[in-house]
Amino acid sequence: MLILLSTLALADDPWGAPVAELRVEGNRRVEEAAVLAPTRVHIGQSLLPADTRDLIKAVYGTGLFEDVAVEVADSGAGLIVTVVVVENPAIREVVIEGLDKLDEEDLREHIDVAPFSVLSEADALATVRAVEDFARAEGHLLAEVSWRAEPVGEGIIELVLEVTEGPKVVVGEVAIHGNAALPDRKLRRVMQTKVAGPLAFLGDRGVFDRDLLQVDVAQLQQLYMEEGYVDVAVDAPRVYLAPEGGRVSVSIHVDEGPRYQLGHLRVEGAWQPDDPALTAAHAAAILRGEADERGPIARWLSEVPAAPSLRTGDVFSLTGLYGMVDALEAPWRDRGYAFVQVTPLPEPDPSARVIDLTFRVDPGPKVSVRRIDIGGNDPTWDHVLRREIPQDEGTLYDGRALETARRRVERLGFYESVQLATPRADAPDRVDAELRVVERPTGSFNVGLSLMNVDTFGAQGQIAKENFLGLGLGMNASINISKPIQQASGALYDPYLLGTRWTLAVHGRYDRQDYIDDQLQWGGGVALGRYLDPGDDVRLTLDYSLERVELRSPTVHQRRWMGGKLYSDGTRSALGLQLVVDKRDHRLLPTRGLYFSVSSSLSGGIRTGPDEVLNLLGGDLFLLETKANLRLYQPLPIWDDRMILRFNSTVGDIRSTDGQVVPYAWRFRAGGIDSVRGFERQSLGPSLRALGSEDPTRADDRYVIGGEQIWVNNLELETALIPQAGIGVVVFADAGNAFKDPWGGDPLSVRGLRPTVGTGVRWQSPMGLMRFEVGMPLAPYGDERTVVFDIGMGGFF
Repeated sequence: MLILLSTLALADDPWGAPVAELRVEGNRRVEEAAVLAPTRVHIGQSLLPADTRDLIKAVYGTGLFEDVAVEVADSGAGLIVTVVVVENPAIREVVIEGLDKLDEEDLREHIDVAPFSVLSEADALATVRAVEDFARAEGHLLAEVSWRAEPVGEGIIELVLEVTEGPKVVVGEVAIHGNAALPDRKLRRVMQTKVAGPLAFLGDRGVFDRDLLQVDVAQLQQLYMEEGYVDVAVDAPRVYLAPEGGRVSVSIHVDEGPRYQLGHLRVEGAWQPDDPALTAAHAAAILRGEADERGPIARWLSEVPAAPSLRTGDVFSLTGLYGMVDALEAPWRDRGYAFVQVTPLPEPDPSARVIDLTFRVDPGPKVSVRRIDIGGNDPTWDHVLRREIPQDEGTLYDGRALETARRRVERLGFYESVQLATPRADAPDRVDAELRVVERPTGSFNVGLSLMNVDTFGAQGQIAKENFLGLGLGMNASINISKPIQQASGALYDPYLLGTRWTLAVHGRYDRQDYIDDQLQWGGGVALGRYLDPGDDVRLTLDYSLERVELRSPTVHQRRWMGGKLYSDGTRSALGLQLVVDKRDHRLLPTRGLYFSVSSSLSGGIRTGPDEVLNLLGGDLFLLETKANLRLYQPLPIWDDRMILRFNSTVGDIRSTDGQVVPYAWRFRAGGIDSVRGFERQSLGPSLRALGSEDPTRADDRYVIGGEQIWVNNLELETALIPQAGIGVVVFADAGNAFKDPWGGDPLSVRGLRPTVGTGVRWQSPMGLMRFEVGMPLAPYGDERTVVFDIGMGGFF
């Protein structure tokens, strides 16, 4: 390429004269300041020939120009230096050719070329490297990328990337050498690089990724340090490509070194004797694990994790070290010292295999929170998040309050991620709290048609939203119409009524079902609640409901049972009280914690004498119903959320307060995908045989009338099968039944529980959670199915 230096003829020799003006000509897209930025020539400088040569080299070195020339003219008051450029063509678009397996949309996320930016070779080569890195991260280790410029107009080109993917390279072998203390199996467990199996083509497992291999090196080092091997050295992995090119072998060498035990433990720092929590004695108690006086259950339920204890003679643990640093910093952060630093100073003695630790505490300044900023919460209103933040603007920094805020926002279930940062503000003693969230879909909408048998169709529709209108409201409405079923329901829940700590819920439904019995049920209710604790985990609710039940087609003998009271219509007017304790980490998708509720409701009134009943609430049913529900959630292993163990237990009792039998519509029945899986819906409970039947074994002659007590238990273990698609697999064991017939026989007992086992697949679909589950009774009766397959939508517990 020709670089032209053109100096105008001058009356006298200009060299050495000062520069009076700098100009740029020929630039169309590149700003003048960008042209002159790499140069050293400036106004007032004495210009020499070497300066013009350096000026040309600097401008041409940007890679943005085909030609660069410099013209110098003497204006009498100084030299006018003009840089004349011919720009490289502009890039109209980036065209990618040769893709087969790689996804173009994902690849383009790694291309940083703005439309109509000026082509430079450096940028083109950087783009090539980015595409090659992406292809290799996707397993195409042999991928090659080249580029060319295709003219499409005057000064306009297309940047064409020619991609040769090559075969996808998988891992054929992972060999670990030098390990004696820790077996291969334990080391491979923490590595993300896995050997490809026969089904590797179904996903990314077993695909070679050099970046992941580097992460594995750090993981192995961390594992050894966790086991006390402080001097461990993990060499850089060696990768060998098989001759056929589709597989690699990975070799990693480990030098374990000695295993260390803890020696002398000390804490030093600038203490605050006026605050008992910021003294040397309290720090020493934290070090010994004696500062936390909570019981084991309180620790499990608390959002504040238990601090580790370090004792002389224990094996050194990296987790214990980091945990102790956090534990020593916590009391300072909770009292305004946002920038406290606890530095562990190890003193290893390889000959004795002992490591002494000194924790040095540097409190830093005491700070306050200037402002709380919230971002990413579209469409959620700010006040929905601010009410979850116990830290106020202008008050002393409180680390526990801000951590509680982060956890509470996570528990709402509205967000994919929640991040809280506290950068320094406009003064050394002030910080800002910045809460950043990424919204997740919190609603579902679906419509559909179903074929129930050869001549019966059904239509369904449902809409649900956990963050309705961005106000944190819960809303759902559904409709289901077919020949045997006509259902409609709706509910609205406000967890903070008018910004207060009161809650309000309203609901209504219409339900007509014609399976064994033609039953119509409709009604609604309203509930007013109040939080009882500062964390809003304990709630007491008073609710009123009014429901009407009509049995449209009972048989003649059903109408006669129990003097006509068992199969009878009725209106239930009920007033209830419920206590809820919710210590789950997430409202919608919990992985750890506890949920407990107990409720009692009175319908109609109570008996005041042998033949007298006081009707307090109206209606024609006099019932007392009590229920309790316990749910437990625990990840396995406890430090990971890959597998979740869940337990659910529900116990209920309903009895008449006027001496009459509890009607059929209000009795308990168990079975189904939301009860005891492996049994048909509402198929478990006391039953009666139809009058006149001579064969007591015939299923059609028996009616499950339900019981006055119920006990259902569910235990399940769920793990992700394809996390990217939201697909998981679950195994479960259930046991439950309904108890106590109208004469008081067969009361609730462990022996009466009906056990089942099963498995299923769960899919977090765009329409909401879908469940496909197969259950098998362990001891089915002769008229019961040995395998029951169910499909359900929404969570179970």
